Amino acid sequence: MSLEDLAAMDAEIATLRTDIANAKATEKLLRTSLISVNATLSTDELRTAVTILEHDKKEITNRLGPLRAGNVKPVLLEEKARVDGEWTAWGRRANTRKKIGLELWGVCTEEVEEGKTREDVWVWTFHGLFGQDANLNAPRRNGVSKAMIKFSWMIENLTGLLD
Repeated sequence: MSLEDLAAMDAEIATLRTDIANAKATEKLLRTSLISVNATLSTDELRTAVTILEHDKKEITNRLGPLRAGNVKPVLLEEKARVDGEWTAWGRRANTRKKIGLELWGVCTEEVEEGKTREDVWVWTFHGLFGQDANLNAPRRNGVSKAMIKFSWMIENLTGLLD
């Protein structure tokens, strides 16, 4: 091999290295393009989405028709404030009742007999105590104390006193 052949081979290697770098850059661009194409919805999916949105728009427009016609009585600010106040008051009552119920339930389940779980007692309380099978003898067989029955009765019947 002569020096000229080696120089030609070096030139060819340099050209091939440049071609490889260009091919890798093109591959990277094509992969990015492929990822973006795969991320977009197909035409059928877009048509389905448009159909659903048109149906929803028609439904909402139909519901807004009576409101736009002016047949709706406007709500006064005082009325809105009164309703919001009642909503807040009833929310507080509900939270108070929930706390009382949970506290009483905790006391009741402290007396669960061995071999019974809290879940067993819960199921029995709401299926047996308040159903047709409710009596004071069944709780002993099911691992429920008389104190638990009394607390359950209090929760059910005395919550009206909080109002």
